[in-house]
Amino acid sequence: MTSESLVSVKHSQLVLTVSFRCNARCRICLSNCGPARQRILTVEEAIHIIDQAAELDTVVDVGFAGGEVFLPSCYPVMLDTARYIAARFGTPLSASTNAF
Repeated sequence: MTSESLVSVKHSQLVLTVSFRCNARCRICLSNCGPARQRILTVEEAIHIIDQAAELDTVVDVGFAGGEVFLPSCYPVMLDTARYIAARFGTPLSASTNAF
C-alpha cells in the first residue's frame, strides 16, 4: 500500500465521556454504565482534551456523553466545560441523555 492510496481522515466531532455513572442499569448499555461507576472527568481534564483536539483544527462539534451527563454529580463538569468551549471556540454543543 502506498501513501497515495491511504484515506485521509479528518475528525470533525469530539465526544467527551463525562462519566460512566448512570442512574439506570440498562442491559443493552454498550459502555457498562451504572450507579456504581464513580469516576467523573474533571473540568481540567476536559479542557486539556479540548485544547489538544483544537490543535487538529478540524473539530467543528463537541458532544457530551456518558453514563448520564445530567446527573447532579456530572452536570457541573459538563456545564463548566461547555462554557469554556463556547467562550474559546463558539463550537456547537450536544449532549446525549437517557432522559430518566
